[in-house]
Amino acid sequence: MTLIDRHIVRRLLLGYLFFTGALIVFFIVLHYVEYIDDFMDRGASMREVFLVYYPSYIPEIVRLTSPLALFLACLYVTGRMAQGLEIVALQMSGVSLYRLLRPYVALALVVTGFMFWFNGWVVPVTNRTVVTFDEKYLSKTPRQFDLSHLHRQARPGQFLSVGYYDRERRIAYRVSLQQFVEGRRLVYRLDAPRMAWNDSLQAWVVEEGIARYFEPDGREVRRPVRHQQLDLPLYPRDLARTEREVEP
Repeated sequence: MTLIDRHIVRRLLLGYLFFTGALIVFFIVLHYVEYIDDFMDRGASMREVFLVYYPSYIPEIVRLTSPLALFLACLYVTGRMAQGLEIVALQMSGVSLYRLLRPYVALALVVTGFMFWFNGWVVPVTNRTVVTFDEKYLSKTPRQFDLSHLHRQARPGQFLSVGYYDRERRIAYRVSLQQFVEGRRLVYRLDAPRMAWNDSLQAWVVEEGIARYFEPDGREVRRPVRHQQLDLPLYPRDLARTEREVEP
């Protein structure tokens, strides 16, 4: 990387950080002005708002504004270079426009890789605090839904029905698991009063229940179930979601 490349990358990076910070401040000010009445009416302290809520909201703001901040930084740096005749000087010295784009492309690839990691591993963690705070202080109506009479398809031909799901304790009540073959014939059904999520096993566990096997000749075989681990590709987050969790 030449001296001019390092010079352009440094200016682009500083511009990107500046515009990202400016957009964060702008967003927080607008958001606070819009929701200050809700914060005060529902008893949210300023310490919770500015030391818990908004710091946890910053990664989400960065996720949303990062492309715009990088675009503005490119426009600003290029405009300043053109105004100072730096681009003309580079072209007169034999540097083509395609060669001049190299530091732009390099920084764009670095920022893209960083945001891929940031969006996948940082934003989901901090958004948990944001969602909890929103439900407590900003939500006009309860945001949770699908907590009763749940129906999920675990695999092709395998269906899970839950009478009620306790989101906090991660326990499903009145559970029925059915397995079909050829899309129509029931070959297996498990009925249990409850199943609970086991963190150490990372699986659902049924303490007791009745498993029924249906033979092709119509016979039914019943077997009791005790402390059985279920092979289900479903997690607690799949049984109950909030509106914020399904936002695109």
